[in-house]
Amino acid sequence: MDTLDSLARYSDLSRVQWVSPTTARWLVEAQCESASDLAACDADELSDALIRVNQDSRFFKGRIGLRDVRRLIQSASYVAG
Repeated sequence: MDTLDSLARYSDLSRVQWVSPTTARWLVEAQCESASDLAACDADELSDALIRVNQDSRFFKGRIGLRDVRRLIQSASYVAG
């Protein structure tokens, strides 16, 4: 991925509440590349994708719960556009 494209994706996702640069990288690895993509995600599918990506890449030691994924999607809907 081109560096400028990567930065644009991470920057867009970082506009969402609770999304840090590391979380933005994690979301992009899970094929969620923008706030609009995140707002349109199914919570169950995104949760599964994030768990799968985290097992391979080890972004975080813990796990993100389904309730947190739902909150993240809801927060993305406020900035998606």
